[in-house]
Amino acid sequence: MDKEWLGKVAGARVLVVDDEPINVEVVKSILHDQFTIESASSGREALKQAVTFLPDAILLDVVLGGMTGIEVCRQLKSNPDTSDIPVLFLTSLESRANEQMCWDAGGVDFILKPVNPDTLLNRLRVHLTLKLQSEYLKSLAFLDGLTGLYNRRYFDEQMRRFWAQLQRNKRPLSVLLMDVDYFKRYNDSLGHLAGDDCLKQVASLLSMFAQRPLDMACRYGGEEFAIILPGSDIDGAIVVAQKVQDGLSRLAIAHTESPFKRVTLSIGVACCVYQGLHSSNNLLQMADERLYYAKTHGRNCIASCIPKEKDQASLSSER
Repeated sequence: MDKEWLGKVAGARVLVVDDEPINVEVVKSILHDQFTIESASSGREALKQAVTFLPDAILLDVVLGGMTGIEVCRQLKSNPDTSDIPVLFLTSLESRANEQMCWDAGGVDFILKPVNPDTLLNRLRVHLTLKLQSEYLKSLAFLDGLTGLYNRRYFDEQMRRFWAQLQRNKRPLSVLLMDVDYFKRYNDSLGHLAGDDCLKQVASLLSMFAQRPLDMACRYGGEEFAIILPGSDIDGAIVVAQKVQDGLSRLAIAHTESPFKRVTLSIGVACCVYQGLHSSNNLLQMADERLYYAKTHGRNCIASCIPKEKDQASLSSER
């Protein structure tokens, strides 16, 4: 196995699901030196752990009290948040019918009990490597070639995913839409190479302020950018927007054709708690309206509001 991928696999998160404590301890003793291990003793606990721990792989006993491992796997595969996690079944049932049930449920492999340590380690490494390679190839299709940020296609997919999580978990979701002010003038005066370099600097800055694991900065299109902030309320989102403005001010990218004499951003901020809007498109529309408001009220500013609370609309700038 390629040493580069072995290095990336080290430290991966593995969830061990078995209702016999001794079996969990055996697996942990084999894996603990190389992986971060969590365990669950029932099917329902496993489903909760899979969402909160977000393991890179799951070792799942077929025979569990209550919900069977087969049913757990089916539910994992039906949830977009956990469907890509490889499930390796641990089983003492040696029959063709049992094997077929594991495959039909969505398992990627099964390992017979009592577990052979070398077999467990090597099969787990193989599936973790395949998962990492798949994620890497997928990321290439979702990256913007110029800035290295995620592209609009990935942004749209993640907005739908985060919206679904919002509905389930009853948590807020915020989005920032940003536009580089007077960018056409910048391109016209300095040329497209300079314009590309400007966009790269802005993108690098934005990635610094999308710091939490689920935060995501994207190139929305042309000179437009976006940041998705799952779990952030409107106050937290405005703080991020202000940090972006302050950071860009410190960069001080000269723009002689702008009234501000440096590169600036107009920013629209919107937030939706779970009782709010009907879809992620509604949230984006709200952010776009706030961005338009910022651009038509002097630019180089932040406009924000919470849906259904228009009296909380705000406008802030450095002018």
